[in-house]
Amino acid sequence: GRHSETGGQAAVKVLRPETAEDEEYLKRFQREARAAARLDHPNLVRMIEAGYDEAKELHYIGMEYLSRGSLGEFLKHTPIVIERRALEIARDVCSALVAASEAGIIHRDVKPHNVLFDRQGVAKLADLGMAMELGDESRITATGVVVGTPLYIAPEQASGKVLDGRADLYALGLCLYEMLSGKQPFAEDGAPPIEIIVRHLKEELGDVRLMNPNVSDNAAQLVRGLCARDVDERYVNPAAALRDFILVLDGHSPLGPGDAAPASALTDPTVKVKLPVEQRVQARPSEAKAPPRQATPSGAKAPLMVLFVIGALALVATVAGLVVLLGGK
Repeated sequence: GRHSETGGQAAVKVLRPETAEDEEYLKRFQREARAAARLDHPNLVRMIEAGYDEAKELHYIGMEYLSRGSLGEFLKHTPIVIERRALEIARDVCSALVAASEAGIIHRDVKPHNVLFDRQGVAKLADLGMAMELGDESRITATGVVVGTPLYIAPEQASGKVLDGRADLYALGLCLYEMLSGKQPFAEDGAPPIEIIVRHLKEELGDVRLMNPNVSDNAAQLVRGLCARDVDERYVNPAAALRDFILVLDGHSPLGPGDAAPASALTDPTVKVKLPVEQRVQARPSEAKAPPRQATPSGAKAPLMVLFVIGALALVATVAGLVVLLGGK
């Protein structure tokens, strides 16, 4: 539709009256509106307004309209994404997670269908309906129901434990794995959802290069750092992961899971990361200078000129001698 004031296109999400009667659905819808109002970032779908239309008895959220569809739709006809493009998409989503983390919000439902594209191909994270605030355990323990999508759910999320931003990083890593391999993680054999959840809990994700040997070592390291089953072996927060996405896209090796990166300095994907000394001293192949052209040493020019002058004088003398001889005859 179009916004009544600006005239621009907008996507409108509504909660129908019969659904709004379910208190849980209504709370989830209102929670999404509150979370979206708190977040303003180029890699998050922007909320225009939210409210309740009394005439139509509809709760609604108006959001920016994105015309290029979702990553989920894209993967249906392009199962394997070119590595650099896959890394760019994952970087954009990770940048959105940095913003959410700084606002104290966990998304809890990162998946391809919640990654949308604008006209320039920029990836934007959508649907904050499952979002929760850091440290808020009530929405998990009160009902005993674990929320999330089985294909992309983190082990600690599946087991009902307290969550932080690393659960979203796990889901992001699975999305990256899928883009690089063309296979949905833990579901290669068409396993049912409950079996997939059990695999998240008990199995480590295999090396993505087993599915696609063309994946680079750097990209495989990123997947591994995002998708470790043990939460303490993952990147410590979205900012640390974003740092490594920027490094890899800039032609460097990732630093791997470790100390937290300064989130405020990395919310812009174009920020240049200061490299450790050992990486700064290694020039990238594209920066290697071409060998200097083999110029003739300046000292060699003088002897060549002398020889040329001597040769010219000798030729003149020979010609003069011939003229004298002919004249004498």
